[in-house]
Amino acid sequence: MNAIQFVNKLDDLPSLSVVAEQINRAEQKKSLNSKFLSDIIRQDPALAAKILKLSNSSYYGQAKQVKTIERAVTILGFNAVKSLALSISVYNLIKSLKGGGFDFEGLWHHSLGCAVAAKILAIGCQSNVAIVENAFLAGILHDIGLFAIAFKLPNEMAQMMQLAKDMEWSLAEVEQEILGFTHPKVGGLLAEKWNFPEEYVIAVKHHHLNYLPAAVRDNHQYNNLIHCVAVGNLLVKAINIGKSLEPGNGKIPPSLWNNLGLERRDLPAIREKILASYNMLQASWGGLVIKPGQ
Repeated sequence: MNAIQFVNKLDDLPSLSVVAEQINRAEQKKSLNSKFLSDIIRQDPALAAKILKLSNSSYYGQAKQVKTIERAVTILGFNAVKSLALSISVYNLIKSLKGGGFDFEGLWHHSLGCAVAAKILAIGCQSNVAIVENAFLAGILHDIGLFAIAFKLPNEMAQMMQLAKDMEWSLAEVEQEILGFTHPKVGGLLAEKWNFPEEYVIAVKHHHLNYLPAAVRDNHQYNNLIHCVAVGNLLVKAINIGKSLEPGNGKIPPSLWNNLGLERRDLPAIREKILASYNMLQASWGGLVIKPGQ
């Protein structure tokens, strides 16, 4: 069985919300604008309420209360609200996963931490506004293939996690050896199946910085997005935000920092920003606060 066959057999995996599907389809058709985005979100009162709650959180630091989706789009920006709507849809999907004995909640916290870290890194390397919000959503999505494999093949995943630990291999290496495909590959296929734009598909597929095609390496926007997510993933493992199913020592090769125009000496300040931002956002999502040293 290859990755495409595996994804095609995920019929029992919960689907994204109708709102997320509408947003992605409209974006693919280049017809998504602020009014259309607001209209789509208002179709789902629970989603709209969550977006307004997050819009008024300390994470976004608004002095005045944001009472409508239209106002949220105006104040936070089109890209930020779109990213929030899609992130909440992914969260609702993950929240519905049960079984296998895996800590899906812990993995969600890791994904949210990666999203925060990737966004901060994108800001640090002076990416444009669109890339900054793309980095957040790509961080949310980066391990969606891991969720899918653990949900569909819980016994195999437990065995692969143990083997990765015993052999000191990456989980992706073990997956390739045992399954013949990896969770980044599955994640990229799922993002594509759900009609996410190409930049998200590429960021999820390559978040372990496996072989990057020349077309990706030469595209500054894609290359920048991939590295923000890849380094963000390593950073939140080092900080111990959430619980990844993959082993990791948090070591970041200098070449990755250099690619983002950052240096190792920047790490302490970035680490504190990630912790502070994650805690502010997590307070609105609902969850535990992570303290330095935990």
